[in-house]
Amino acid sequence: MAAFLTGTPQPAGDPASGVGVLFRPGDPGSALDADGLNPVVYWIVAGLLLAGLVTDGLWAWLRLRRHTHRIEAEVSGLQVGDVDFGKNLVVIRLQVFPGKGGLVTKPTKSREERRVPILEPLRSVLERLTNGKQPEDSLLFGPKGGYLTTATVRDAMNWDGTVAKLGLPDLTRHGLRHTWATWMADAGIPLHVIQDILRHASMETTRGYLHPDDRHLASAAEQANAFLSAAGQRKHARRSGPTARGL
Repeated sequence: MAAFLTGTPQPAGDPASGVGVLFRPGDPGSALDADGLNPVVYWIVAGLLLAGLVTDGLWAWLRLRRHTHRIEAEVSGLQVGDVDFGKNLVVIRLQVFPGKGGLVTKPTKSREERRVPILEPLRSVLERLTNGKQPEDSLLFGPKGGYLTTATVRDAMNWDGTVAKLGLPDLTRHGLRHTWATWMADAGIPLHVIQDILRHASMETTRGYLHPDDRHLASAAEQANAFLSAAGQRKHARRSGPTARGL
């Protein structure tokens, strides 16, 4: 970009030559094989690009942090009455978070209730958590009966040790949302339903959560092979034959 702005030839060096610039900061043109490259313009452009990358990274980190705190608040806001075994749903309608003078309870950020289906492996856990309690009682607590945070959840689950044993040391709790979304898509649940449960504003955001493997390709190949086989063609001919004769 610096070469374009100054009207000099584009660098002929490969990407690895960029490392050489660090050792010759006063003459980046020599390292990049770009004669006449203005070092002042080069470093201004490089600084602006680096600042942009840092800004984007910070924005992504802050957004993820706000998202994590929102989920913390919504989980802490769950009450026993929010679990509807009849409809097989958990209703998220409140959030609880630390504030001045103690915990603050208020509606969710969008003030819209969100309904999450109860999967069968979770039903027995929810039955245990709700048994003998009043509808307005909190559903979940921290280890010492206090506010539930990602730190207390991590400690209670021995998260670091668990993911190490699984051989997935980089796995995060937010990553489990991606896993859940992928499993639901693989199960055939419509994408707009997954989007609604995850509370994504954009369908493209939901698509970004999906990480399918190659099994769907193998399944597609099996279906295609079955259709193209002699038996599959005879079956197709029987189905389409009457319609064709009718035409």
